[in-house]
Amino acid sequence: MVCTRKCGIILLHLYLMVLMAGVTVCVMCALVSIYTNFFVLTQVVKSTMEFVRFEGEVENRSKLRVHISQLDSKTIKLSGFTETLKVRAAESKVDFPTRHDWDSYFRDAKGMNEMKFGERPDTVHIKDLPCRWFANRKEKDRDRPSEFIVRKVFETFGEVRCIDIPMLDPYRKEMTCAKGSIQTFSFGQDIVFEAFVQFTEYIGFVKAMSSLRGMKLLYKGEDGKALTANIKVTDCLCAG
Repeated sequence: MVCTRKCGIILLHLYLMVLMAGVTVCVMCALVSIYTNFFVLTQVVKSTMEFVRFEGEVENRSKLRVHISQLDSKTIKLSGFTETLKVRAAESKVDFPTRHDWDSYFRDAKGMNEMKFGERPDTVHIKDLPCRWFANRKEKDRDRPSEFIVRKVFETFGEVRCIDIPMLDPYRKEMTCAKGSIQTFSFGQDIVFEAFVQFTEYIGFVKAMSSLRGMKLLYKGEDGKALTANIKVTDCLCAG
């Protein structure tokens, strides 16, 4: 299990005079058909009555600027629409906390003791980890992550003090139900999982955050095929 750098993300704004049902799909298809050689991955990140915002990932970062110039200020004409869609393109900023963010938070927070665990920057929160990539192959249930494997992976950054994987906690759902909250189902909730990893030393936390910034996870299977997955990484302050 290794991390691989995201080659580059292009943020696209398509301004619409009128937003109709299905227009997002139409625009997506138009983009893919016209710029099929640009993107290895595209997704809609926001849709309003005025614009649809896409993120498109390019394979080679060295060509990012070239692709942006080829896309920016262009227009797209869709069948059935009288207005022409205007395209604005720019490099997407990485949504990731900085060292200044976590250091200033704990420095300014009252009642914090940097000598105590949890009262200093030491915990990383990771979302959307594929369950099967962290499953124990010797176990029958291949859809449940192994805390031991998660620990081994993150110990590459430093000594891990403790790990919390909510999916593996049998009492977590019972506690939620006891509060009377409405239970909802989200697609893929049993395919990926989240984890809280607390490091013994501050340097381990810093190494993990620095190494995971702007990266995605790469997994190489027994058949030799390599797969990648986008993961969401924050410090414990942004875990929500």
